[in-house]
Amino acid sequence: MNAVNAVRSVIYGINNKKWSRSNRIPAVFCAAAVVTVVLTWESAWSILPLIGCITSAIANWQTDTAKLKILTVPVSVSWIIYNAHSASYAGLINEILALCSIGIYFLRKHLKTDKKRISGTAERI
Repeated sequence: MNAVNAVRSVIYGINNKKWSRSNRIPAVFCAAAVVTVVLTWESAWSILPLIGCITSAIANWQTDTAKLKILTVPVSVSWIIYNAHSASYAGLINEILALCSIGIYFLRKHLKTDKKRISGTAERI
């Protein structure tokens, strides 16, 4: 699964080529995630990394940062549950930090919007 995600990150980083912006790219990585989970199936818990990987493939394809962050929340939640079940404390910390980062992004975005709204009101007075 990590190898699929690493290759996905490289391909998504190449956005100056026509082929790298094809809408088929996320579908290829979703299919690769399904194949990887089928080949490494351990139990029903294996569905959680699959959900995370598929949602991540879709989330990281977004060009709008806010959409990417929103779609990343279920990725982290699925991995938190899986990591808790697997007693992967490093994985838990990683995903908790990812959720904190998403929260900070939206808090800063909200505060920036409020600041612009307040300063716009002050300028009219």
